[in-house]
Amino acid sequence: MDGCPPECKGSTAKALVNLGVFASVATAVDALDAQIVEAHQKLDQNGKRKRGLSETEAGIRGVWWHLKAVSLAVHHAGWHFKKVFTQRGHAKRVDLREELMRGAYLVIGVREPDDLEKWAYTVGVSGGRVKRVNRSDLEPIANLCLDENNRPDPQRSTFMCDIKDVYRLDKCSNPEAQKRGECRGECVMNPSVHTNQNTHLRTTSAQSTGGSVGSGGGRLNAGGNTHSGLETAVSGCSGLGDSTDEDEDGL
Repeated sequence: MDGCPPECKGSTAKALVNLGVFASVATAVDALDAQIVEAHQKLDQNGKRKRGLSETEAGIRGVWWHLKAVSLAVHHAGWHFKKVFTQRGHAKRVDLREELMRGAYLVIGVREPDDLEKWAYTVGVSGGRVKRVNRSDLEPIANLCLDENNRPDPQRSTFMCDIKDVYRLDKCSNPEAQKRGECRGECVMNPSVHTNQNTHLRTTSAQSTGGSVGSGGGRLNAGGNTHSGLETAVSGCSGLGDSTDEDEDGL
């Protein structure tokens, strides 16, 4: 189905588990799948896009999901999902080699040049540490081989040939208000100040997938009720100014 490589299949769901947004891969897959219909409706109503899009453009259940579906699922889970701008010339552009050293992020890229962009090879990064879905160990962000263009250096060998999107995730301190759209990031500290952010990591050996998603070699494990992977706890509150949730370019 869809031809999606095993390493990419469900990788966004697994990365969200590693970042502590969901407790298991099965839960993450269900949450993402549940947003495909609404994501499709929103995409089809977007004046920037051609009408009459197939629902599969918003995702294929258990395999991959459009960023709009990811955004909706993360918001419903009570987290803020903010685009990190990496392109040259943008007023809010950051240097990923520094930015990824603090906070929790989804890094969405392309694994191989022949892979379709929608397949989205996604990894979780927290505090400068990368957790890939098909490895049990943690890696430094140096393994992304990022250059000054915020892209993997084409002269070096790494597990991504390109990075398409980066999103910062922060758990809302008032998730019910966040779900109603009443908190647009005011509860989260300014991302340029991280002195009060405590990022910690817990790893386990194999994650239950509920039979929904292929692992592509190796599984993440949640033992009992413990969340596995990269978890971020935020204390303090200074707001995010005019920063808005989702993709300011129009997810």
